[in-house]
Amino acid sequence: MPKRAIGATVAAMLLIGILVYSRNRREPLKVSGYIEADEIRIGSRVGGRVATVRAIEGQAVKAGQPLIELEPFQLREQLTQAQAVLAQAKAELERVNNGFQPEEKAQAKAKVDQLAAVVRKLVKGPQEEDIAAAESQVDLAEAQFELAKLKHQRTETLFAK
Repeated sequence: MPKRAIGATVAAMLLIGILVYSRNRREPLKVSGYIEADEIRIGSRVGGRVATVRAIEGQAVKAGQPLIELEPFQLREQLTQAQAVLAQAKAELERVNNGFQPEEKAQAKAKVDQLAAVVRKLVKGPQEEDIAAAESQVDLAEAQFELAKLKHQRTETLFAK
């Protein structure tokens, strides 16, 4: 029996030594197993640069709580563009409600008169003055042609001599 007591004591001492050694080790324990986590990807309806992050990783958040703040540069630009489009639409609405300006009416009347004159000229045909001017241009062209023929004949006779 004393041999068994000595064996049990040696085994107990050995286990205590291993336990003390494992507690005083510097390197971390390596344990195998599975880790489960819920991963949620978030997105924004509006794009832009992040100015501040209000929630940190692992923090519990509630629905509707802001997680980040975006820099307002692009949003200000979009606001300015929207205001310009609104101003343009208001100006167009005011123009339609007030009707045409006197300058626009005068310009349209002048265009109508100009087109009416073209129509009258096409309907009546050419005027006597236009016909006479065209005939005089034909006479001038014929005279220039005759002069050119004479110069050509004279040049050939001189060249032949």
